[in-house]
Amino acid sequence: MKTNGEVYEWLNRPTKLLYDIKAKMRIAEEIRSCMLPSAIRYDKDKVVTSYGTNADPMAEFTARVEVIQKEIAELQLQRLTAICELTDVFAELNDRERDVMSRYYISRKSIATIAREMHYHKRWVYDARAKGIEHVKDKLLNTAQKCTKNDLLC
Repeated sequence: MKTNGEVYEWLNRPTKLLYDIKAKMRIAEEIRSCMLPSAIRYDKDKVVTSYGTNADPMAEFTARVEVIQKEIAELQLQRLTAICELTDVFAELNDRERDVMSRYYISRKSIATIAREMHYHKRWVYDARAKGIEHVKDKLLNTAQKCTKNDLLC
């Protein structure tokens, strides 16, 4: 990772994955709503598709929900992995930077909330976060350089 944009993207992965999880959950709920009794027409026969086979829409909805549930589980695992990676990198920062970075990127607290909780001025929190980002960038660059030199360790 060379650019600040890539570092910010790496730092914000857990949040992006959380948004993806919530979007998938909304889609699953929309599909489930099609399975509610009010959405079922009991006076109709099974649907005849263009292939000429009888299809049960409930089975199709259930299969779609199952696929989405698997995708959600995969995204949750990816999010957990991303949080663990952040925690490992943050562990190498000094105490104040680690606290600010953890509260901002993992707990998703605002700068004002972090400043209030830590009893610091907001400017100090911004500065600590900026220093933390630079240190994270250095750690990621060092890790990338070690991996290219000795691929057996990565």
